[in-house]
Amino acid sequence: MKNNNTTKVSYVFFGPANVGKSTIIGYMKTFHFNKASFAIEIEKIKKKLGNNYISDRLYSYFVDEAKDEYKKNIEKKHGITKGTSKYTHISKMGDFYLIDTPGGDGYESQRFKGISIANIGIFAIEIKQ
Repeated sequence: MKNNNTTKVSYVFFGPANVGKSTIIGYMKTFHFNKASFAIEIEKIKKKLGNNYISDRLYSYFVDEAKDEYKKNIEKKHGITKGTSKYTHISKMGDFYLIDTPGGDGYESQRFKGISIANIGIFAIEIKQ
């Protein structure tokens, strides 16, 4: 008999702005895509963003799209996460939640909200050589 009352683990990504938190989540969300599906999704993103498309932000665009942040980011030219969002990740190894938090100054309450609802926190930092 299958137990449907299992609790999904929540992972929160937090840290300073522009270190790649949304990029990591975007990569995890698209990891299961086959090449053809991935190419189609990229073309949709490029079409939607037009001249505002930046290839270095490719994976974070998948997260932004889920949060409908395209319009906000295009208008303000920031390209940063502005709110806390929770995504369900489904895989063969089990389902879990990914929580994306903003890293910028002035978003402390959003960051603490994400941290408070997670089981595991992943502090992202930039490492330069």
